[in-house]
Amino acid sequence: GRQWVRTEAGPHLGLEQRALVRSHFRVIAGLRPLIRALDRHIAHVAATIPEAQLLMTVAGIGPQRALVICAEALPIARFRTPGHLASYAGLVPRSKQSGEAPVRHGRIPAGANRCLRGALVRAVVSHVQHAPASWLTQYYLAQKARLGWPTARVAAARKLARAIHAMLRTNRRWTHDPVRGELQEPHAA
Repeated sequence: GRQWVRTEAGPHLGLEQRALVRSHFRVIAGLRPLIRALDRHIAHVAATIPEAQLLMTVAGIGPQRALVICAEALPIARFRTPGHLASYAGLVPRSKQSGEAPVRHGRIPAGANRCLRGALVRAVVSHVQHAPASWLTQYYLAQKARLGWPTARVAAARKLARAIHAMLRTNRRWTHDPVRGELQEPHAA
């Protein structure tokens, strides 16, 4: 980015605009050490929480996202089923049925836990990039071809919420078995 600003955009900027760009670069340089320190602190805190360590075994879930999920979803025992966790996160579409008419599914609810939903949806996006062979990525790609990427992200996040519920309930880490497509027991270290 900096190189592009200097070589491509810089010659087209006026005197005041160049001064503004330089001041922004100084602000960014000043923030970098603070951001690194916060990242280290977040990683340290996540390393002390067993559930966060378990969540970080999922490709696409790092320390920050693991702590958000922990803060919003723990204790996991309060969600009797995986569907309850997915519903709490607002990943289950609303349904309507009147009389004998078939059930109609609508949009996902606006009044749900947006922090948890956002963390799970963003985790799916990262997961697809970092684990192209996983069952979750394959599910996302199939849904994307069928329904489009916005709906596919939510559907895959719903699957991820169900997997996370199982992981936290059984204390199993995410290790994809391409043959059986399920979570495996953690390996002894």
